[in-house]
Amino acid sequence: MPEKNTLSIIIPCYNEEKNISNIIEKVLASPIEKKEIIVVDDFSTDGTRTVLETEIKPLVSQIIYHEKNAGKGAALKTGFKHATGDVVIIQDADLEYDPMEYGLVVEPIFNDEADVVYGSRFKSNKSVGGYRLNYIANKTLTFISNFFTGLKLTDMETCYKAFKREIIQSIDIKEKRFGFEPEITAKISKGNYRIKEVPVSYDPRTKDEGKKIGFKDGIRALYCIIKYRGNGILSQLIPYFFIGLAASLVEWFSFWVFNEPLKIGIYLSTTTAFVLSTFVNWIIGRNTIFKTAAQKMKTAFDALAVYLVSAIGLGFNLLLMMLFADKLGIYPLFSKIMATCIVFAWNFLSRRYIIYRSTTL
Repeated sequence: MPEKNTLSIIIPCYNEEKNISNIIEKVLASPIEKKEIIVVDDFSTDGTRTVLETEIKPLVSQIIYHEKNAGKGAALKTGFKHATGDVVIIQDADLEYDPMEYGLVVEPIFNDEADVVYGSRFKSNKSVGGYRLNYIANKTLTFISNFFTGLKLTDMETCYKAFKREIIQSIDIKEKRFGFEPEITAKISKGNYRIKEVPVSYDPRTKDEGKKIGFKDGIRALYCIIKYRGNGILSQLIPYFFIGLAASLVEWFSFWVFNEPLKIGIYLSTTTAFVLSTFVNWIIGRNTIFKTAAQKMKTAFDALAVYLVSAIGLGFNLLLMMLFADKLGIYPLFSKIMATCIVFAWNFLSRRYIIYRSTTL
């Protein structure tokens, strides 16, 4: 492990009078030689501040005091802002995670094998203790988060997250409490960073011992997964459904106008309606869910790619119309709806996995 690397350890704490000295002792004894220890006290009211001033202050790099209780996310944001090391890691002030495992978490970054590392409690060979309900909640939230981010994490809610300093300092953190975990995961997933998981041990504490996260935080985490999303298929499919719905309404209305009142024929009506709806779909999609990806591409190539996709989609549409309406005798409007649904799927998947693949995944 290169000696030049310095690890910034951010320790948010709130009412940890009984634990803060022990965790600082363990952090100081950790195997990383060059350490910057930053403690952020989130307006503790139990005597933690007295311990920090009288015992801890000479042992750490910085102690930062919040003037009001703002939450873990807010404390981390403060700590990240003041970090100066090459790599930043989060350390809770309780004793659930072992600082002796810092090397496992940060070594992939020090060796330039990763940009972000998550320490997973569920990849370890040791059984994870604690409440069964908490285990189920963590696994469920991670599962849902993966759908929205496109990642393959086993433990999104883990405390042990390590980042290259320039990465974490470039992210604007909005969540003030435990919503930080799904928020940072979603935002990291959008950055095309190298993300790695490593196994870590875990010794959970109970509510009686001071564990602060609860049911409301789980609901908030679910909300944050959806709010911040990522580059996962669901994060784009859901808004794309509404984009596709708007384009489909344009297509169906145009098809009806051209085929019924104007009576220009079913195939010409289909072609004209599809061209109009494709244009609407492209304009809205390019300026919303695919906006960032589109800005990274050359306009000419982007336009050509979308044109080719639309042309193939148009071919599908006409072919399906012929199959449904002419061969199977299905009423034209119903066959048009069926064909539109299939082409909708084609348009979304081709844009996600072909046109914008290199910039969205």
